[in-house]
Amino acid sequence: MSDQLRAILRNLGARHDVRAIVVPCDDFGGPGAPPTRSPTVHLDFSAPSMPDAADKPLHPGDLAPVAAQFAEFSLATDAFRNMEPGDCELVEEFVRQVLPKLVTRNVRKDVTCIPHQLSGSHYWVRGEVLKPVAPARASGAPQR
Repeated sequence: MSDQLRAILRNLGARHDVRAIVVPCDDFGGPGAPPTRSPTVHLDFSAPSMPDAADKPLHPGDLAPVAAQFAEFSLATDAFRNMEPGDCELVEEFVRQVLPKLVTRNVRKDVTCIPHQLSGSHYWVRGEVLKPVAPARASGAPQR
């Protein structure tokens, strides 16, 4: 779960030093019973934001100017990115709790999750997110 969250955040423009710490479920109600509490994830990440004079940096390097632009994103079942139908509840909570902390626009979503079941659950989330622009690399080869 933490690897998936890091991958999603990196794909949506978060800085490379994303930290995701999973706190496991509490005790179980017995054999075959669901946990009494879902796992919790503590996320620590930095992503581009729109300037606000009242903001104070939380980490060194935060609030430094970054070249950024809006880029399209999509979260959907995708074997290449290790996103499966069973990740529906993870995506649902990500959209509810984390996505609002990123600078997004034109977000459209269809998330229907049936707890603890694969059939009937589906998700897709699309929109644009503010992502840093990769710096242009200088070519070592002489130009002709």
